[in-house]
Amino acid sequence: SVVCYADMARQLKADQPFYGLKAFGTDSGTTPLTSVEEMSKEYIKAMHSVCPKGPRILGGFSVGGIIAREMAQQLREQGENIPLLILIDTPVPEVAYQSINNDIHQFIFFSHLIGIYSNTDILPLYQEIRGIDPEKGIDDVRKDIEMLSYWERLDVLWKCIQNAGSLAQYLSIEYMDRLFNVFVGNIQAVSDYTIQPYSGRTVLLRASEDELLFPAINEGIHAWESHPFGSFETNDIPGASHF
Repeated sequence: SVVCYADMARQLKADQPFYGLKAFGTDSGTTPLTSVEEMSKEYIKAMHSVCPKGPRILGGFSVGGIIAREMAQQLREQGENIPLLILIDTPVPEVAYQSINNDIHQFIFFSHLIGIYSNTDILPLYQEIRGIDPEKGIDDVRKDIEMLSYWERLDVLWKCIQNAGSLAQYLSIEYMDRLFNVFVGNIQAVSDYTIQPYSGRTVLLRASEDELLFPAINEGIHAWESHPFGSFETNDIPGASHF
């Protein structure tokens, strides 16, 4: 989804074009793409259809930053000018995403993302719906998730969103199923992806607060210095966290 970029877009001047690329598979009748290279090629086609000429600034949040980086690679190889690549709290994939390697971790991570879009802390809502003592922490939530089927998990997450109210009118369980399949496909794609050296200018916007549930995300975000860049700078965002 492009919802996570809405606040950023609102901060730009009215004459500054800003385009968001929606993942394949989120719309009914479309299928998630299975590799970062394939995603990048298709997103470049979509970008050219509405903005055929550069120069362009590319960027993305989290996994989106990996895809934006590959797009920049492909475009530069085609002779296009990419003056700036912006990675928004994007981890190095081989460091960060290998830890999200089972359905429990994936569901918890996905629930956090839904929480971003709904501006809601999903964890206490989940604990309330499932009758879990808030003092027990995330371990009891993980055990509870293990006992539920896939559709039962989505049903609980849907009830959390209904209780939050902010996104209930936009999301159905069927749509969340499509979003989750896209999410899992993205995680698999970036886990299989090999980072290549990039010679263009890159800025990493890095959250100053650590992600506690998935510490590998923090490790991945701090691992970019070991990957060759033409020009690389990091700006820490005070008070921000990955989620």
